[in-house]
Amino acid sequence: MIDKETEKILLNFANVTTRESWPTEDSRAFYMGENLFAIIHEKSSPLKIDLKIDANLAKLLREKYESVAFATRLDKRFWVEILATGQLSDDDIRDLLRHAYEFAKHSL
Repeated sequence: MIDKETEKILLNFANVTTRESWPTEDSRAFYMGENLFAIIHEKSSPLKIDLKIDANLAKLLREKYESVAFATRLDKRFWVEILATGQLSDDDIRDLLRHAYEFAKHSL
């Protein structure tokens, strides 16, 4: 199940660092260099993940899925908030994690 492996997936990408308790106490932020690209809200149920992705993809996902919304306190063009309710498959979420990482890597 994606909620148990999300952090492991993100930390397995090259040159990723993490910071706890940002932007809230129950969150863990993931960086590629200085670029923030993912936030896991660890105590949320269902699991909530904020990802910085391509603006066109973000718009498409928000239009297509109820479980994808604007991420609060972040640039609404690029950031999405994903609720892992099952509407997106685990494989879809894994693909989005990789996309967010690659997007951050190419933004350096």
